[in-house]
Amino acid sequence: MRVIAGESGFVRLEVLARLTLADMFVAESAEQALSTLPNHNHPIFLSTHGPYLRARQSLTEARIAARQGKFHLSNRFANVALDHARRFELGRLEVAALLCTAVACAGTGRSAVSEQRVADAIAIASRLGCYRTFLDERWHLEALGPISTPLLNLIPSEEELGRREPAPGDYRVRSPRSTTSVVLTRKELAMLQRIREGLSNRDIASKHRISEDTVKWHIRNLFAKLAVKNRVQALLESERLGILQ
Repeated sequence: MRVIAGESGFVRLEVLARLTLADMFVAESAEQALSTLPNHNHPIFLSTHGPYLRARQSLTEARIAARQGKFHLSNRFANVALDHARRFELGRLEVAALLCTAVACAGTGRSAVSEQRVADAIAIASRLGCYRTFLDERWHLEALGPISTPLLNLIPSEEELGRREPAPGDYRVRSPRSTTSVVLTRKELAMLQRIREGLSNRDIASKHRISEDTVKWHIRNLFAKLAVKNRVQALLESERLGILQ
């Protein structure tokens, strides 16, 4: 595909093929994976496809660094991919980047943060229904050997991941204007309570011992479920629905 795309002038397809090949080479040879990656100065990165392709490249570079045991470097690359994925709402890429940061954190001895990243990835995969993307990431984790074993044990089966039943402590909300309902997780309810208390993202992160990125992610999910755009609207809507008494 890479050869045909190159001969036909399909630049975006050629770059995607290179990135896919590099991902496949990671398990066998980090050097071969690196040599397959497109040049950082490639003009495609300045096009409208640039943000997605840059995120994909950063993610692949993170996987290569992890394969080489350079976990601090892997974490840096993975966070670049994660930032791009969140900024441009690339849900599937966000799942992959979170799992990559989980590996990097595990490699640097931050097991609690690593487990939180896996939990965040599971939550996004469940919300978006991108189960295949999530499960495909097992291949990259398995290729890393013992360092990823604890993370693999956290990943549910395909059947478990596909279940949409609310967990204990979740709150089901039914809007008076609609017959549909939304389910707020315990973490989202906690974020809502902290918002009512007037806490900043940093204060919430400190209180719950999680990262500010995780706080932002939970709040973003909360806003999406309540169909609001800011904290004031979230409080007003939650009071109208009877969530906050």
